[in-house]
Amino acid sequence: MKVKNISKSFDGKTVLSDFSYDFNAGKIYCIIGESGIGKTTLWRILAGLELADTGEITDRFEKVSYIFQENRLLNTDAVTNITAVNIDVKTAEKYLDLVGLREDKKKKPAEMSGGMKRRLCIARALSIDADLYLFDEPFSALDQATAENMARLIKNELVGKTGIIVTHNLDCAEILADEMIEIT
Repeated sequence: MKVKNISKSFDGKTVLSDFSYDFNAGKIYCIIGESGIGKTTLWRILAGLELADTGEITDRFEKVSYIFQENRLLNTDAVTNITAVNIDVKTAEKYLDLVGLREDKKKKPAEMSGGMKRRLCIARALSIDADLYLFDEPFSALDQATAENMARLIKNELVGKTGIIVTHNLDCAEILADEMIEIT
């Protein structure tokens, strides 16, 4: 995916200015930078959820798996939250096990802690066989040890795949990134 000269403003305030980058298949990219600098805006443009004011994106990936900043979970049990994205029960249970939620597979999000919900989002996103994995702050609501474990899991699961991950967690970015992109 080639991003060329992307710019975006909101209410006259420039959030991204002339951003260009070539995202090559098979690598994990971590986008880092201060709060409010435009990381999520860039993520939303890459996801096709926001239009850039100027610039272009070519050679987009076809099948994309997302983690949003918000959990966006269904009001149903953990297994169904994963099978709802056309994943079979066996695969759903495998990913619940990988994120440490095997014993919680029948729980609904309302019965889970913030960290459990976040791990469920990670399990759901990783269960999808995608061309691109776009994750926005996947480690929010996780303690540092769990965040680093999830970063290692993501790194292992995305071997040979492409990931673009927005994070404030520099330790997790160090674990994950083939390339770091700092937005300034």
